[in-house]
Amino acid sequence: MKWGREMLIALGLAIATCAWARGAPEYRLLCAASPASPNCLSETLHLSTLTPIHSKNSSSRLLNMNLLGPTWTDQSNQMVASSSPPSNPPGSLWTRSHEGNTCSVQSFRKCQVRNTWARTDPVTNPPFLVQSPKQARHLVEWTVALTPLFALGASYAIDHRLALDNTGIWARNNSLDLEHAVMAVEGVGAIWLGGRSRIGRTFWQAVDSSVFTAITTQALKYVISRARPIQSSSPHNFFQGRCCESFPSGEVALQASFVTPFIAEYYRRDPWVWGLEILPLYDAEARMKEQGHWQTDVISGFAIGTAWGIYAHEEKQPFILSILPGGFMIGLHETF
Repeated sequence: MKWGREMLIALGLAIATCAWARGAPEYRLLCAASPASPNCLSETLHLSTLTPIHSKNSSSRLLNMNLLGPTWTDQSNQMVASSSPPSNPPGSLWTRSHEGNTCSVQSFRKCQVRNTWARTDPVTNPPFLVQSPKQARHLVEWTVALTPLFALGASYAIDHRLALDNTGIWARNNSLDLEHAVMAVEGVGAIWLGGRSRIGRTFWQAVDSSVFTAITTQALKYVISRARPIQSSSPHNFFQGRCCESFPSGEVALQASFVTPFIAEYYRRDPWVWGLEILPLYDAEARMKEQGHWQTDVISGFAIGTAWGIYAHEEKQPFILSILPGGFMIGLHETF
């Protein structure tokens, strides 16, 4: 069955996304410290083992030596910072500098490196286009309020019916398959990963975004009731009743609501994630070629889905996850 095939694709994509998000394991330096003199203004460490620390955050890969002090320099007085863990030969000398003179008392710490994955997920997400959940709510409100006015005004300037093309990649079956695959990926990814990891929380944010977007677009379809291009050659037929649901494009809004939380969360670490925008762009072109929507329909749908995606990303706790039983927070991959 078609749904069976899409569920298998969704499961594969969810597992691949999980592997991508975990990335390489972190290096953690664990030290047992001997107390230093209270009058000490500087320490010298003689490390008998390799001492790389590799910490991964949401924006870049940095060396994190906070366990040993604020600023560390090697014998050549070069601050240690690189994009990969350093390899230091046994017996290398590290000096931590403080304000004042060098202390004559040496402090020794026995250190070892553990190559382990540790959850360093941020409690709050980095801002994306807005600076707070309040601004994100205002963005949604203004987008929902202004897109109908945009469609009413811009329909005279940019709306026109494209020649019908229901073949090849633009075939209706393909755009429907994409819609079903996205919904399956969201559901499988969220339930499989849970909400305790960064990637799992992003999946649940995408679920929130898609649900809120679907409610919004369906309500606008009933209110605006615009005729589709396949129903009328005029783009100005608004308020036609229950027969017509062209504005806005629900499928384009769905694609935008799905990809936006991932872009907002990972665009600093992996800029290629912007490539996910090809999903709403493809769907917009396909729906216009199928004569299912006007240009202002797909633009408005993209704007609404993006606004809800930004809002869902700015909320600390995914709404739907917060009202579900606690087992969904853990995720099936940890349960098994």
